[in-house]
Amino acid sequence: MPNEKARLPRATDDVEYPQCPTCVCHMHDMDPARCDVCVSLYKYFRFNIKTTRFKDGYTRDLHCQTHITQFSEIKLYTDGGARELELDASKTVVLTGEQCRADQGPAAATDGSFLTKFCDFHSIDEAEGINFAFGLHEPSRLSHYEFFTAEDCHGRDPTSWTLYGSTVGTDGPWVALNSDRQEPPEGRMASYGKR
Repeated sequence: MPNEKARLPRATDDVEYPQCPTCVCHMHDMDPARCDVCVSLYKYFRFNIKTTRFKDGYTRDLHCQTHITQFSEIKLYTDGGARELELDASKTVVLTGEQCRADQGPAAATDGSFLTKFCDFHSIDEAEGINFAFGLHEPSRLSHYEFFTAEDCHGRDPTSWTLYGSTVGTDGPWVALNSDRQEPPEGRMASYGKR
């Protein structure tokens, strides 16, 4: 009998899972454009940043404080990345972290504006990194996500992170949907690319 790979469930299938069994398409040799990140309906998400350029040894922009992490916006998509999901600003909360200013908390990363930013003061030096939770108005299937650099200080750009989902609330329980490590784009307010 030929060795065939099992077909992963797609968001168009009439199936539901309490958690996501197969979240990273490339781990299963599937074309990301035709593979949904998860078939479960999630309403809450947690973004965990582990490292920045400065933490990785970046030596430019040393006039910027090196223990700060920042980015301007995060977006979630469904329908193979074709439709952006509407984020609910009332569901943003810092789980671990210390925002730089009152207007630079997680709500600034989910407000749809590149002129605002999420900025954390110290937590990149902590073992668990930076964690903040945010939510949608309605539970939805996630196919892609995307986030963007802030307007200044390249060294504060995230270089490794994990996105989690929850069906319950901003306290979890959490299911890891995607972990990645990437050299950030050089541009300011620039996309890391849909993933």
